[in-house]
Amino acid sequence: LEEHSAEDLKQRETEQRRQRRARIAADLPVVDAEVQESQRRLAGLREEMENLELAVQKRLEEKRRLAEEMEKLGHEVDDQLEAEKDQLINLTAEIAMGQEGISLFFPFSVAPCVDIITPFSAQKRHLSSFNR
Repeated sequence: LEEHSAEDLKQRETEQRRQRRARIAADLPVVDAEVQESQRRLAGLREEMENLELAVQKRLEEKRRLAEEMEKLGHEVDDQLEAEKDQLINLTAEIAMGQEGISLFFPFSVAPCVDIITPFSAQKRHLSSFNR
């Protein structure tokens, strides 16, 4: 009986190994297909990541270019404001000199009060009314 059961045990182990090998053999193609699908998806994600990195670099370059342009425009505006300020100072000086000349003829002139708000053309009209 022991010999019979030892032999039965050996046959059962052999059968279990055979069945396990058959299951493994059947599962290998499925696992292989899953690995290939994962590798394909990973390659796609890497490509997408590269494209995103390129897009980010392009946007950063555009941002840098726009910042430079904005700075340049800011300098142009500053230069323009400085030129207008210089022009206003010169105009104010011309008006003051013109009013000093008038004060020689009209002692009641407002020569010390220089109007930098009223446009020069209006001030010339006002001054010309004194010459009549």
